[in-house]
This record gives sequence, C-alpha cells and structure tokens, in this order.
Amino acid sequence: MQYLKLLRSQGAPQQIARGFAIGTWVEFIVFPTLGVAFVLLWPLNWLLRGNLAASFVAFVLWKMVMWIFIWPNTQLGHWLLGSQQIVEKAPKTNMKGWDAQLAFVKEQGMAFFVGSAATGLVAAVLGYFLVLVALKTYHNRRERRRHMLLEKRHEQLVHEK
Repeated sequence: MQYLKLLRSQGAPQQIARGFAIGTWVEFIVFPTLGVAFVLLWPLNWLLRGNLAASFVAFVLWKMVMWIFIWPNTQLGHWLLGSQQIVEKAPKTNMKGWDAQLAFVKEQGMAFFVGSAATGLVAAVLGYFLVLVALKTYHNRRERRRHMLLEKRHEQLVHEK
C-alpha cells in the first residue's frame, strides 16, 4: 500500500527518490530516539529538495525492519571506530556500578550510531536509485497506456464520422 502511495506521489521522480533516501538515512541514524527523526526530516528535505511524504514512507517502512540491523550496525561501528567488540559483553574498566554501566552504554551507543550512519548511507543510496528506477518505469508505463487510450478514442471518433 505504501509502495503505491510512493509511486503516485506528486513531484519529480528525483525529488521523491531524494525524499525516500533522506527518510531511510534518518531512520538508520535515529532508530532508538523516536522523536528526533521528525525534527530532522523536515529541514533535511527542505535543504536537499526532497519530498517530505516520501521521507515519511521510507521512515515507516524501515522502522519495521530496523531491529534486524542492531547487532550488525554495532559490530560495524566497533570495526570503524577500532574499539572492542560487543561480544565481550562488559567494559574492561576498573569502574563499578552506574559509572561502568554508563560507560558501557555510551561506548555501545557510539558504535551503534557510527555503524548505523554507514549502513544507512549505503541503504539510502541504494533506495534512491531503486525508487528512481521504479518511478520512471511506472510513469513511462502510465504515459504509454494513456497514449494508447487516446489513440483508441481518436480512432473511434474518426470511424464514427
């Protein structure tokens, strides 16, 4: 259903695809912070001339599958940052109690953010091109169908005279 809404959106295919890419990237970088996405979507779409409705569609679609990316994004973030892996499960510090917990969450959160930003960028670029191709194909088919109907109508009018 959302796919059809996206295809039928008003605007240039590039603008809609840009909006979809923006929504994808924003969802990846703000996954655990629910309200921040809405604050980022509008200004980014305005600056990059994207389609806000397409951004919301992408945001909602990715929200449903983002949980799959939590562990891989955190591992990628650790790799990109050159830090210890989450597999060790606990920070190797002399801190105890809340300080140790806070340090652990901070480290894992930074790794998750960096990994998500990288994965989100790749997903946004792929999403941009997939949506752009889908929109152009859809618009071309619709245009051909419209021309065929106009030709049929024209032939009917010619035969009636």
